[in-house]
Amino acid sequence: MTLTCPQGHPVETGQAFCSVCGEAITPPAGSNAARTATCPNGHPVLPEESFCGMCAAPLGGSGAAVHPPQSKRRSPWLWAGIVIVGAAAATLAITQWPTDTTPTALPEAGSTTSSTSSTSSVPPNAAPTLDPIADQGGFMGDIVNLTATASDSEGDGLTFSASGLPAGAVMDSTGLVTGTLVGPAGTYTPVVTVSDGTTEVSTSFSWVVSEPAPPPAPPEFAATADWIDTAGNVFPTLLA
Repeated sequence: MTLTCPQGHPVETGQAFCSVCGEAITPPAGSNAARTATCPNGHPVLPEESFCGMCAAPLGGSGAAVHPPQSKRRSPWLWAGIVIVGAAAATLAITQWPTDTTPTALPEAGSTTSSTSSTSSVPPNAAPTLDPIADQGGFMGDIVNLTATASDSEGDGLTFSASGLPAGAVMDSTGLVTGTLVGPAGTYTPVVTVSDGTTEVSTSFSWVVSEPAPPPAPPEFAATADWIDTAGNVFPTLLA
């Protein structure tokens, strides 16, 4: 015959308290002796016990405030911030408290295992900050030298990219735009993006590319009667 406590948990012969729920077994398991003695706090005790198994109160009227040895204490306990969860004939699982580990199930009667699950909180990634880029302008044939800048509060490495640049202009991964504008002329709206490996941030700006400036006009010369020879011939001097 299997002996059980009032809650149905298995116990051993002579056991006065259930090691799963702490329920007092009156009389002790397998014993016909009546339990009439109590500790100063009213918990039932056995005549041979020196300390109460429920509250650790000393017995015998000595009044000494001495804690019983560990072997005299019975589970379950909440002792100095330590939670002990166990079952009959099972190895106790000790968990520091408080903790981010939350028990999700209690052992059923007769069970010798306990189940826990834990979750951890990871702070969200902070997005990088991309500095605004001023509008640009230039002529076809101009050499380009433009740099996009950004920062990251967490010190993550940043990678740049761009789309919609005028033909001839390219951006590398550091945000540097180089090249020679080849046209066609018009207004472009490039989009620059920076990424920290997790989050991307983008900005746009205007870039006007114009036809090349016309070459300068040739100088105009005016004829002036600078001098006349004795025969009446006029020799003009061309002035710019």
